[in-house]
Amino acid sequence: MLRCLVVFAFAFIAVAQEPAHAKAEWFGDFDKAVAAAKAAKLDMLVDFTGSDWCGWCIKLHEEVFSKAAFEAAAPKKFILVSLDFPQGEEAKAKVPNPARNTELAQKYAVQGYPTILLMNAEGEVFAQTGYQQGGPEAYLKHLDVISTKGKEALAKVAPLTDALASAKPEGKAKAISAILDAMDGMDASSPAWGKLLASAREALVIDKDNKLGLKLRVLKLILAGDGADAETLAAARGMDPDNKLGLFELAVAAQARGVQSEEMLKDAMKALEALDATGPVKDVETAKQLYINAAFWSQRFLNDPVAAKKYAEKALPLVKDNEKLAEALQKLIDAK
Repeated sequence: MLRCLVVFAFAFIAVAQEPAHAKAEWFGDFDKAVAAAKAAKLDMLVDFTGSDWCGWCIKLHEEVFSKAAFEAAAPKKFILVSLDFPQGEEAKAKVPNPARNTELAQKYAVQGYPTILLMNAEGEVFAQTGYQQGGPEAYLKHLDVISTKGKEALAKVAPLTDALASAKPEGKAKAISAILDAMDGMDASSPAWGKLLASAREALVIDKDNKLGLKLRVLKLILAGDGADAETLAAARGMDPDNKLGLFELAVAAQARGVQSEEMLKDAMKALEALDATGPVKDVETAKQLYINAAFWSQRFLNDPVAAKKYAEKALPLVKDNEKLAEALQKLIDAK
């Protein structure tokens, strides 16, 4: 008992003597933050967060943003911005402009929380991240790395997109090809990659018959990401109805990733059935994800044990290295 008291006493002294640190300023109003960034000639770190419900947001704040090391170093490089999307009334009352936050989330295509965007004072994003393990020091190093790489990549964008914009009709294909070449060695999650893809989409018009191979390259890039719309999916399927180029399966995989409702799920399942009719899926990882999802979707959401068994049988040989998943699929196969 005495030893416990002694330990407690030393702990109390240590806490009492821990030096307090100055709290960093976080702007809740984006437009005021922009003005501050322009005045200070700094970039901005914009945190799209759910402060009272998002577990990873809370974890990031507790492990990184609230720590002395971060609060001392980050404001030297960034104006800090917290755009909050809380659920509780108390937290909602503290948000300066909820409508503006929603507008910005839509503008920057925020898909989840926390989303951390690094941008200049003009609102041009050069890097994106989220929760990272390791505490404030590791996070600060991570920000340095993605800032440097992001700005280097972004610097390549303007010359390429400007060249496309100013090119005469006969030079458009060459300009798009240069953009696609630059994208080959670029991180697909980077804002620069997204900006280049937006320009490269012009290939869908100028090379609509794929005589130059540009349409195929662009479609593959779009389908590999999360930005495939219904028109793009239709174009991919129309271009490769027999999946000889592997484009049809990319389109089905992209459609499956975009499922957000029961109706969309049914459409995705129909697309998978059509794909199956063309023969084996070419890419093993694509086949694995499609068949696993189809098996469990059929069982859980569509109440279709026949389809669940069918796709579980297709998925099982592809997951032999995952014992738990293999067991779950076997249960679907054995279910009566």
